[in-house]
Amino acid sequence: MDQLVVSDLVVEFARAGHRVPVVRGVSFTLERGRRVAVVGESGSGKSVTALAVTRLLPPTASIRSGSISLDGSDLLGLPERSMEDIRGGRVAMVFQDALTALDPLFTIEQQIQAVLDRHAPRASRQARHDECLELMRAVGISDPERRLRAYPHELSGGMRQRALIATALAGDPEVLIADEPTTALDVTVQAQIVDLLRRLSDERGMAVILITHDLGVVADFADRVVVMYAGRIVEDAPADELFESPAHPYSAALLDSLPSLDGPRMRRLPSIGGAPPDPAALPAGCSFAPRCARATGECDSEPVLVTIGARRVACHHAGTA
Repeated sequence: MDQLVVSDLVVEFARAGHRVPVVRGVSFTLERGRRVAVVGESGSGKSVTALAVTRLLPPTASIRSGSISLDGSDLLGLPERSMEDIRGGRVAMVFQDALTALDPLFTIEQQIQAVLDRHAPRASRQARHDECLELMRAVGISDPERRLRAYPHELSGGMRQRALIATALAGDPEVLIADEPTTALDVTVQAQIVDLLRRLSDERGMAVILITHDLGVVADFADRVVVMYAGRIVEDAPADELFESPAHPYSAALLDSLPSLDGPRMRRLPSIGGAPPDPAALPAGCSFAPRCARATGECDSEPVLVTIGARRVACHHAGTA
């Protein structure tokens, strides 16, 4: 059974008196205990989609249409008080910058206990402390007793990210959304954090949405990969199929830009020419066409997202990437 279902989601931002769509008709499902990666360049709409799921959009943004349901319950129709029970409880979020997401005035233990008190109250102070220790151990933090007493600035970047994940786990979520959780970390720590998320997903039967601009971090993590461009899904495929044979030229270009251990030791990595379009001034037809080497006159009309086997792709030349 699908646990999280996002259907035809449209999110708009207010800009200079106009409503600008930044997420355009996004639909995807997340099955219980599975992992999906949502990838794309900055401005593709992936983080806004994640914020819409948790109803944490900024004041300038609004959901114009579409639906989001969790186990059949309409999240967009819930009153805010009910949504507060779900947010941080059944659905938790890990943000990009742990130093910003964690409160500098409170210790790590105080911040974990705040989530426990809200979503999983314990009978005694000792029980809450023991739970904090267990969560710190679960995310691989050594000497958890000492680290619980630390303030966020006293921890390294990787350790802060682990502490933030521990805080998210305190509500025992069914779905964890990790928005660019490795961006500010070095390559070695990035791999450790992604491995940690995969292990926690397996151990807890927890579904995970990983938001990232880097396809390289999801190869061994995701069951499915959703590729977004200019607010739309352009490809949604099983991870192994997408890495083996991307169907959309944008997916192929993202993969080509990854460094590889195969081939010549020294080579210039290809890049995607140009830049993503301004959501307020989208080109007619396919939004990627101005940057696409395979664009033809057919691309003057916007492609629809069609199902081809186990994947969905929005491209008039699907399968030729």
